[in-house]
Amino acid sequence: MHRSTFISAISIFVVVSLSQAALLDWNKVDWTQGNETQTFTDVEGSGIDITIALSLSYDWEYQSKYRDGYWSKTDWINNAPDDTNTFGGDGSTKDGESLYLGLNFASDDRTKSYLDVTITFSQAVEGANFSLFDVDSYGTDYYGGYERGIQFVDIIEHVSGSNNGSDVASTVTHDSSKILEGSNSEGTYYQGNTSLSNSSDQNDNSRSVVNLAWSSPVDTVSFRYTGGSGAVADPGNQAIGLSNIGFCEYSAVPEPSTVITALLLPIAGFLTYRRRKNKAQASA
Repeated sequence: MHRSTFISAISIFVVVSLSQAALLDWNKVDWTQGNETQTFTDVEGSGIDITIALSLSYDWEYQSKYRDGYWSKTDWINNAPDDTNTFGGDGSTKDGESLYLGLNFASDDRTKSYLDVTITFSQAVEGANFSLFDVDSYGTDYYGGYERGIQFVDIIEHVSGSNNGSDVASTVTHDSSKILEGSNSEGTYYQGNTSLSNSSDQNDNSRSVVNLAWSSPVDTVSFRYTGGSGAVADPGNQAIGLSNIGFCEYSAVPEPSTVITALLLPIAGFLTYRRRKNKAQASA
């Protein structure tokens, strides 16, 4: 084999081994309004499909007003779920679209009223990451004309990732001045903590953002969005926005340095053999 053929083989192999970054961009794809599950195929030509599944608890809760009882249910509000540029975003991306997740939780009991969000990749990816916008709380002296207290409290919990069924560690970052981190029997949670009764401290606050990332390969990631017990028993409407989803193609191919070393050894041997052969022919 000619030396140039070996070098070409190295180049092709190394290029194939490198990860390619891709992005599920809400400005470029469309969520069908009202869908609770949707698949986006071949995201940015990566060959990878992404499925987002939204699962409401749908539990009914008995509430009381003025000594009368009624039943309420966790349900979507406005046009949610839908990708929109009218909601969410941090200070730098608020003009871009996000997946609007607006809800009226049936109660402040997070074990009964919640939304589970599961993102599945058709094959394992590296560097999966996204942000959750507008994780906050809001308080009024009177809510609904009859209740005092905090109207709602956004909480993110049950953050997880897995690859082929095995757990993968998650990295969660946030501004501690606006997001409080706590723990309970179900694990770590992240609670919105904006200045109460200050409407200017709500939507699009660049600090009311929870960032989720997975450095190791994953094929599934998920989180739960729910309301906090600090709110009134029958919380008001609340919402968060799911940002663009970034990831890199992943292949269980050895690192380029390993590949190069493995290929250079036989090349070196081949070239040494050719030099010895040529030398022997010249002296003959």
